[in-house]
Amino acid sequence: GEADLDSYLDYVTGYNLTHRMPLYVPANHGIDRNETMWHMRNHFEATYLDPSLDVGAEDGHSPYRLGAGLTWTYDGKEYVNERFIGTQKTGWTFVAEHRDDLPSILWFGVDDNTHTVHVPFYGLVNQVAPSWDGANCTGRSTCRLEAGLKGTITDFTFDEAHWVFNMVSNYAYDHWEFVHPAVNDAIVDTEARFFKLVDEADKRLASLLAAGNQADAQAFATTFSNKVADDLVKDWLKLWQKLFMTYLDGCITTANAKEQVCHCSKKTPGLDNDWLGRIVADTGDHYLVPDQAVRPRHVGSIEKHTLI
Repeated sequence: GEADLDSYLDYVTGYNLTHRMPLYVPANHGIDRNETMWHMRNHFEATYLDPSLDVGAEDGHSPYRLGAGLTWTYDGKEYVNERFIGTQKTGWTFVAEHRDDLPSILWFGVDDNTHTVHVPFYGLVNQVAPSWDGANCTGRSTCRLEAGLKGTITDFTFDEAHWVFNMVSNYAYDHWEFVHPAVNDAIVDTEARFFKLVDEADKRLASLLAAGNQADAQAFATTFSNKVADDLVKDWLKLWQKLFMTYLDGCITTANAKEQVCHCSKKTPGLDNDWLGRIVADTGDHYLVPDQAVRPRHVGSIEKHTLI
């Protein structure tokens, strides 16, 4: 149980490597495809290892330490950054749903599994939508160019799932407190819609297969999966556009038809009190309004500049 796992904290943190954890633990309930997808987005939230609770999370309380690597050194001592499950280093992720009575499904996503949407690719498909096609190149640029695919790691395109999902993920990294929850909501709505679409598609596939129409079943599955995949890239680009418009210049912008200038309302959330306290602790009276502070008699000279 959860309490038993907590007892292994000394092993997890590296202080007692003889107190080994079991290879696996039994789940206390059945885990379906949706829960599996969300476990793959985990950042150790609300645990001892949660990296969103310290100063390294910055003012947006992000669990990420982008560009910092897994280890770092200060004053001759080595420290670590947590390697959580939902990570920006992900190339692609999938949940394989094996079914005995119907074609199995590969629920496939690209980039960080934290912010990806899993697309239902039936095992019957005989080609992949261009926006998702990797031509077995595993991201190698020369291979992609030779295969005639759009986009590489150094060639951006709006027509390729990898880049569009990276746009949304990277915007969330830098605006975590507000954008990450918004992306999560979009993921919930989109994947729930895909589950319903698959339920309906399964009925059609079952009918075709029962009638012995293997070729028609394959054609239907291919068209279905590729349309869902292509439409998602377009939808996710629209999501990025909406997020960029909404969370811009430190403001949150919402539509307001009664406002006569921009037909919008803007609010500035500012920093939370915890982060403001850290600024004061770090800077003392540096930013304090003068009539509230004991100012030094001499604060230095200010050079005069001519404005052109």
